[in-house]
Amino acid sequence: MTQTKGSYQFDRFQGDIQTQELQRLDYQSQILQGLEQKIWREAGLTPTMRVLDLGCGTGIISQAIAQSLTTGSIVGVDRSPTMVRAAQNHTREQKMTNLTFQVGSSEKLDLPSSSCDFVYARLLFQHLSEPQATLREIQRVLKPGGIICIVDVDNDWTMFHPPVPSINTFQQYITQIQQQQGGDPQVGRKLGGYLTTAGFAQIRTSIEIITSDYGQEGKGMGLRAFLDLFSFGAAFEHGNSDAFTLGMQAKADASKLLELPYAWAGFGLFIVKGVNLAVVGI
Repeated sequence: MTQTKGSYQFDRFQGDIQTQELQRLDYQSQILQGLEQKIWREAGLTPTMRVLDLGCGTGIISQAIAQSLTTGSIVGVDRSPTMVRAAQNHTREQKMTNLTFQVGSSEKLDLPSSSCDFVYARLLFQHLSEPQATLREIQRVLKPGGIICIVDVDNDWTMFHPPVPSINTFQQYITQIQQQQGGDPQVGRKLGGYLTTAGFAQIRTSIEIITSDYGQEGKGMGLRAFLDLFSFGAAFEHGNSDAFTLGMQAKADASKLLELPYAWAGFGLFIVKGVNLAVVGI
């Protein structure tokens, strides 16, 4: 998403790095899609709603939401023209008529006031330098009684066993870099407070734990697949050789866990829901 500052600038990636990041984001969306469908339903998404997927990336999740709608529709918005082109290409292949995409800013959406019933923002707020500005804009485009649902991480809820010291070193370094670039890797725990300050009501925070044993019907994804969810700092490596070196060392050391009879890793996804009680213009 476009904002004056922020810690994720996809379009500055080039060549193979950009291609690999696109593939990782698609993979991440596919792995978590089943869980996210549960999140939408429990948050109150219904088949007739007008939906905004804010920070839609390559559009995999937007498509899944569109497939759950009957008379409803969805617009996906992302700051990256490359992401939006990828999303449009996916949609063209699926011939979906209730889904559109546009390049735009989370702080100044090109959408009418009170035009959405449901706003979904996944893994976006960790990268925003001014989350309250984005929440004000979400509040503007939501109808009175409309629902906001935010899904994001908190790095303190990421863990490996046996411990991997180089991952701890890497996370500490990346936390500093992300904060310098305007992001917040501990945003998950703060989202409920942000919604309260913005004036939303009926706020509820819950946490889903994703682990290397996570999977449907008791079939875990395995540690190798779990590690593939992570970028190991790709978002912060541009022009930063230290981030690249530390990230590659952490990835190599984490991969050594695959040689053990059993190793475990997990992270927490914070899910925060609220209802818009504001009336535009009053």
